[in-house]
Amino acid sequence: MMRKIFGKKAVATLAAEPVYRPQPLDRDGTARVLSKELWDDPKRAALLNQMGYTPDMRSNVIETAEDRANLVKASALRSLKREFALKAELAARHGFPVEIMALPIIGQELWVRDADGTWLQEMMEYRCFDEWNVLFLPIDAASAAALGLPLHPRGPVPLLEETLAGFIRELRAHYGNCPDDADRRQIRAYVVDEVEILKGMLPSLIAGLAN
Repeated sequence: MMRKIFGKKAVATLAAEPVYRPQPLDRDGTARVLSKELWDDPKRAALLNQMGYTPDMRSNVIETAEDRANLVKASALRSLKREFALKAELAARHGFPVEIMALPIIGQELWVRDADGTWLQEMMEYRCFDEWNVLFLPIDAASAAALGLPLHPRGPVPLLEETLAGFIRELRAHYGNCPDDADRRQIRAYVVDEVEILKGMLPSLIAGLAN
């Protein structure tokens, strides 16, 4: 079910320590990999800029736990707004309240249970509940019949979890703990593509839960 990833030599082993490490704050209260003060020297600043570095480029800014939590909350709020809008649209189309619930394809447990999940959160910019990762499924028989979709499993789908855990592990092994901005964009593309494929497979995966 997983696709082969090409383009770079795989990393044989990965350190078990977390991706994030404490860093001293710059004068503006932001933690950076390369301190903003390095740009105070014009010659050094010119060299860093020539190499493609800027003080506030995403890969140079280290977000705090509060920053990351706020990004996750904002993603969850966007998902809730989409759910309300979709419910209103479906009720108008079918003539009765269609009950649906969000199902994150990469479930919450995969984002938080180990260092691979922590790494993935950073790669996907903490947008765990954005549209790319969420499918809305019916939660009652009438809604399922109207939409032609399986009932929400209201719990983990084991084969889906296993597939995604292996895929995330493979990506992290391939790109390492600290990929550059270009590789981050590639990682995001791989993850979104894989999730889209799995969305199409969900009906058969959910049906397998009943067997």
